[in-house]
Order: sequence, then C-alpha cells, then structure tokens
Amino acid sequence: MIATLTPEARTRLRTVAFDVTDGEEKIKPKIAMAAAFWGRIDVLVNNAGIVFPGLMEEGGSKFLRRQLETNVFGVLDVTTATLPYLRESQPGELSFL
Repeated sequence: MIATLTPEARTRLRTVAFDVTDGEEKIKPKIAMAAAFWGRIDVLVNNAGIVFPGLMEEGGSKFLRRQLETNVFGVLDVTTATLPYLRESQPGELSFL
C-alpha cells in the first residue's frame, strides 16, 4: 500500500539525496543544508549498505573495496558530517546502536 501525504505534511517534507560513497567533503554540505532547513538534527538513521554474493570467488578485491567503501567508510563519513549537529541538539549523552 502506498501512503499519500496530506498537503500539510508535504510542506514539512524535505529530501536530501546523496551517495554515501561521495566522501565527507560532498556529504557535509548536504547535511548542513538539512540542518539549516530544520534548525537542528536530532536523529541519524545511517543504514546504507550493500552485499555482493560470492564476493571472493567472483568479485575479488574490486567488489570487496566497493562494499567496504559503502558499508564502512560511507557510514563513517555520514556520521562524521552529522555529529556536530547531533551534539548541539542533544544536551545529554549520545548513543550509538
């Protein structure tokens, strides 16, 4: 089922599209744009990831590097770009699950 948004809800919706493998330099301005629009960032759901089946046999290091770039360094870059805003909005303790 596809949910439809009310006109009021559409005015509160903003999307910021980027590739987590773009690197921290390209990600930071996108995160800053979101923080500027909303005035803060309270939550980061950092769930990008890829898996290549048969990685070692069929893909070798090329696919392993791509997987690590997304699953490890992409997560780190998005987290690093977002942490200053999370620290500002959270007077207490930050939690990482």
